[in-house]
Amino acid sequence: MVNCGTKSLRVEGYPAVAVLDAARKPMEIAVEHGSSYMARDPGAQPQTLEPGQHLLSVLSWSNTVTAGESATGSFATVTPVPGGEARTLPVDTDLGTTGKLTVTAWAPKLLN
Repeated sequence: MVNCGTKSLRVEGYPAVAVLDAARKPMEIAVEHGSSYMARDPGAQPQTLEPGQHLLSVLSWSNTVTAGESATGSFATVTPVPGGEARTLPVDTDLGTTGKLTVTAWAPKLLN
């Protein structure tokens, strides 16, 4: 997320995330907050985002298939802050049969 405005922006916590299918319909998945094999979660901490500065959050999923049909998404909708504007981005998500996505809190840099 980049603050493209002219004023400071206060951010805390995690973005709201939804996965959409090819028809842009929401998929029934679990979104968990925390660490994954892609990045460590720094935990929700207040951040002040000055104009031009950015924060990062990592979305990750596993395409583990144990039984049944795998779930494949084509888009992700991300709402950076409560009440904020959602953005829909093309993201191929092969969730396997886990139906689970993990998201880290906003942070100025990734923790690996």
